[in-house]
Amino acid sequence: MIRQLSEPLSSTQILSLIASSRGVVAGRFHAACMSMLSGTPFAAMSSNTSKMKGLLTDAGIARFLTDDPSATFRLIDDWKEADEFAVRDYVQKARRDAKAMFDDIASLA
Repeated sequence: MIRQLSEPLSSTQILSLIASSRGVVAGRFHAACMSMLSGTPFAAMSSNTSKMKGLLTDAGIARFLTDDPSATFRLIDDWKEADEFAVRDYVQKARRDAKAMFDDIASLA
């Protein structure tokens, strides 16, 4: 583990690990985002900001947010096909919305 801490993984390596996992316990916002992008089931811990709650609520999967660390492991087992569809649809919408926003910004120039 000491060697792993002194040699950080690249974003590609991290995403590959997340994508090949059965599930992720996400304690940080970007871990949840990468889980969503890779289609990996996850449960998230609440944080000191509203980003995690807003993300999961907007995606329609707020039931995967908890304050109980032991519950996160059980929640991953509750991941259903409908949750996969909700996340996939949310990611597609986010990509469309981001493109539209950048197109709007570019049109201002």
